[in-house]
Amino acid sequence: MKFPNSTDIKNDLKKNAYTNIPLSIPEGAIQNAVDAFMTFAKSPEHVKENYKLPTKKGANKCDEVGYKHYGTYNNKPSDIGWFQYNRKLLPELTAQHRSHTEKEMVEKMGIVYEHACVMFSKLVDSLEKEFPGLRKKLYDEDSDIPRFSMLRFLRYGTKGAEPDKYLGFTPHYDSGSCTISLAESGPGLLLGHERRSVAPPVREEGHALMFCGLYFYKLTSDDFAPSLHLVDPHANKGVDDDVARWAVIFFVDHDEFKKCDVCEKIHW
Repeated sequence: MKFPNSTDIKNDLKKNAYTNIPLSIPEGAIQNAVDAFMTFAKSPEHVKENYKLPTKKGANKCDEVGYKHYGTYNNKPSDIGWFQYNRKLLPELTAQHRSHTEKEMVEKMGIVYEHACVMFSKLVDSLEKEFPGLRKKLYDEDSDIPRFSMLRFLRYGTKGAEPDKYLGFTPHYDSGSCTISLAESGPGLLLGHERRSVAPPVREEGHALMFCGLYFYKLTSDDFAPSLHLVDPHANKGVDDDVARWAVIFFVDHDEFKKCDVCEKIHW
């Protein structure tokens, strides 16, 4: 499947605030990892607590791994949760394994992460011709993974969360450089250039959706403006009695830029 060139990518981003890129991940790999995460999410709290790893002060968002609850519902923790993976911090995850099931889950997530890194590398190759030096800005020398990259598995429970307590339900920009929506259980993602233009994206079969975070234009050009987006919590009938929807997202960031005012207010 042919990868789009720089001109096609720019035109799509200007028109739609996203572009479709080929999803070069083995068939079934994403679903296998999602199923493993869903099983993990039903584990007793003491099991999940092992993976609630502390956030390191000053760390890049992509260097946060493990499990996290997000938001509240009726003043109690919501049933929205995510699990974040990156290869660089894999030892911190494997140190928490207490069962073969947990080990298998992280291994399955690793398969998706590695292929997502290959996809992103192809994206950089397409853009490098127009923006020489882009790879050096995003990769350490001789590394095959971006300097800051992270795979997030998101589970939206049927109880949900109050929109004002969960950032994903409100229009926002991602504070990183680039976001790739690898897969989702169904409709819900809305994308656009501004609040009045957000709409469901058209995901081509066998493709992922790439859109820009706050900083990608600084690495490339103004054609790569950040994409406003949110998740409509009412868009899905539900995966099952406990899960409304799920999503798998790959994030890439860059460490050169300091947080700006908008980034302090609108962030992951």
